[in-house]
Amino acid sequence: MASKRLLFLKKTQTCRLPHPDLVYYYAAVIKPVMEYKSPDWHSSITPEQSKTLEAVQRQACQIIIGGGTYSSNCSSLKLGGLHTRRQQQTKQEAQLSPRDNAMRRVSSNLANYHATVQKLLIRQVLTKSMV
Repeated sequence: MASKRLLFLKKTQTCRLPHPDLVYYYAAVIKPVMEYKSPDWHSSITPEQSKTLEAVQRQACQIIIGGGTYSSNCSSLKLGGLHTRRQQQTKQEAQLSPRDNAMRRVSSNLANYHATVQKLLIRQVLTKSMV
């Protein structure tokens, strides 16, 4: 999934967009895919899998900047390492009380419910307008 999004990033880079716009695209579209629910799976991934995730970010940095080392690209684009970010998210998750975690799940489920209802309503309106 992230590789297709990287391809799009590469295509947008050829349009000579400014670096902040490309970083914004990376942070909004590619990074969330790689970090989805990371506190749940961070502790169980292998070092190889972690390197694969970092490789995606490395490729994104190369596309955006076009050269340099991974660490210098990350610092100039103000992107931290993914492994460090996953560790921080896991620590933050662990510090939440069980009540906070439950409230977060309820809020997430409610947001998913509203999004589903909205999609169904839009589909229903579109179907009626086509008839």
